[in-house]
Amino acid sequence: MKINVLELAGSACCVTAEQGELLYQKIVAGLNEGDVIDLDFSGTAVFASSFFNALGRLVERFPISYLHDGLKFTGLTPDGHQILRRVIDNAKKHFQKADASMPKTAEFMLREMKDYFHQLALLNQREGKTELRDANRHARDMMQTCLDELDDQAATKAADLALSNS
Repeated sequence: MKINVLELAGSACCVTAEQGELLYQKIVAGLNEGDVIDLDFSGTAVFASSFFNALGRLVERFPISYLHDGLKFTGLTPDGHQILRRVIDNAKKHFQKADASMPKTAEFMLREMKDYFHQLALLNQREGKTELRDANRHARDMMQTCLDELDDQAATKAADLALSNS
């Protein structure tokens, strides 16, 4: 799937969060379909991090390896590439920091759920509603397990804190 960024942004200046959000929505729709997205920046000249911040959110939604395989950039100026790289690096650090604050078992379960729901969306498009019912039930069970684990870990931390303060 090819996305003409100049056409989508409506200008050679890709600087607003609104323009970035439009691009983000198109990319997500294509990636959810399993498409390789060719982002054609030909004709664009001015960039701002506010535009690319929406692309940084892709790091939260999809595995990095999936983004490497699923996104191709053509016609992006060196300045645009530099701004995009900085936004992506910051997004990786932000989401990595958020992950580090979570207990490892909960982190694993949340990642599994995220991948599972991605597959669920694809299944919904391909297979229909019957198999979705079972998949949704499984997803609910996984979420409950995750919530129970987080509750247990929070209770343990609270007890440890209470003991250390006494």
